Amino acid sequence: MNSYPPQLQSLIDKLRLSIHDLTAQLETGLIQVEDWQAGMQALLARYHTAAYMVGLESESLSQSALDSIAAQVEAQLAYLDNFALVISSAGEFQAEFYGRADMYAGSITTEYWEARVGDLPLPAMPGQGTQCGGRCKCAWRIDTLDEKAGDHDAYWELGNADHCQTCLQRSEDWNPVQIRGGALL
Repeated sequence: MNSYPPQLQSLIDKLRLSIHDLTAQLETGLIQVEDWQAGMQALLARYHTAAYMVGLESESLSQSALDSIAAQVEAQLAYLDNFALVISSAGEFQAEFYGRADMYAGSITTEYWEARVGDLPLPAMPGQGTQCGGRCKCAWRIDTLDEKAGDHDAYWELGNADHCQTCLQRSEDWNPVQIRGGALL
């Protein structure tokens, strides 16, 4: 896979634009840091949920899916709290804030892949626990050997981008990851 799946890319692009617009309001003084942070929180909750729905190809989410999304959003909000402190203590807006804020758009990658691979016990999702946060556009390719028996081979594929050390290591270690009888070997 060379890039994000088209529907995920569309969501990332829309989120990136919304984040940019919100951050521009902060830069121009239309909103304060607290307003920006609240807006970011709302965007992250909305787009993490949308990414899961797109990956699942359904608008109906189970309680376990909602719990998973909430946990991922909470993790992002911890980073956001730190970022808001950095902005507040900077004294004045810095152009670098745009780039840092933009990184949140790639964070929805994990939800997409969690939904996409379903219940397969894979060791991690793209964007999860990586230095790049999913900006490398990595993906899982799943070869189903025997659906009924729960036998699959899963391959970590590098996307068409610069790669962090985590993703490079995963591409070496997880090609393939074997799942037999529904369990990770």
